[in-house]
Amino acid sequence: MVKLYLPYGTLKKFKNNAQVTLHWFRKDRPEPIGSYEQLIQSYKQLTDPDQRLRAERMVDELFTEDEFFALRDYLRIHQGADLRTGVLVPPVSGLKYESEGKPGLLRPFAQRVDGEGGGFYKLSEEPTYTLPFTVWGYYTQPT
Repeated sequence: MVKLYLPYGTLKKFKNNAQVTLHWFRKDRPEPIGSYEQLIQSYKQLTDPDQRLRAERMVDELFTEDEFFALRDYLRIHQGADLRTGVLVPPVSGLKYESEGKPGLLRPFAQRVDGEGGGFYKLSEEPTYTLPFTVWGYYTQPT
């Protein structure tokens, strides 16, 4: 059985030494984890092309079990950070969207705009990054 992971965690020293929670996502996954028909609930009924694309991108941002544990280990070693996660068992709903201004569990974070109440931490662009896949984090500005 495939499980999909939605990792998040806190970095204690981020921009201006603020503590922020990052919602980690796979960026630019070259191939889907599996068939969208099996991963996304009622996929064939998503007839609106934008709705279908959003559901596909949402699933593409999720982590496999191996990817989650690799990211968790990397963050422990290089950032001293621990990682938490939500776990989904497909098929997942492609119709649940985040509430306004707050990241939801099911979302394509990559479609958000940097600087509008949050931003991206491009972990995979760090010089010490060694994982074989691209990972970014999305954070909301501390209030």
